[in-house]
Amino acid sequence: MTFFDPLYCLNRDRYRAGAAVDVELAGIAYSLRVVPHGTKLQTAVGDVLMDRAAVLFSACQRGHEPAKSSFGDEKAFGLAYFEQPDTFPLPDDYRFCAPVEDVEESAIAGIPVWKFRATVMRVHDGRQDIEIDIYATREGMPDAAAPVPGDEISGTLWLQGTLPPR
Repeated sequence: MTFFDPLYCLNRDRYRAGAAVDVELAGIAYSLRVVPHGTKLQTAVGDVLMDRAAVLFSACQRGHEPAKSSFGDEKAFGLAYFEQPDTFPLPDDYRFCAPVEDVEESAIAGIPVWKFRATVMRVHDGRQDIEIDIYATREGMPDAAAPVPGDEISGTLWLQGTLPPR
């Protein structure tokens, strides 16, 4: 998984090639929309209802970086791979589809900002949810109303990560 660490200059000595590290993740949404109820995805195992789906895929275009994971099979709970519509995604850009667990609204310099706590992955055969905070402004949300808990959201985000304090 690739992400941008805004504190990398302070923590670069803690990163080692090939090492596993605990990271706190969050995303800044370039685009975010509510997925209409009843939406289905086409997958290799048939149509899958989006109800409570959790998907996070690299937005890197084919040919820019080799895909090392196969998310389009039944081991990913039947969910399909999404093609990236953006023209120049970076390695730490991801497409997501996630159920919203919680919403907080605040402002930065007078600009409204929403924080959506969302489940972006399920691991251990779906027994454990991986949740991150996804931040969005009105500029990235074309829908008239901001998503609420229980909505399914999808879009593209810039994945950020920080290491826990020493």
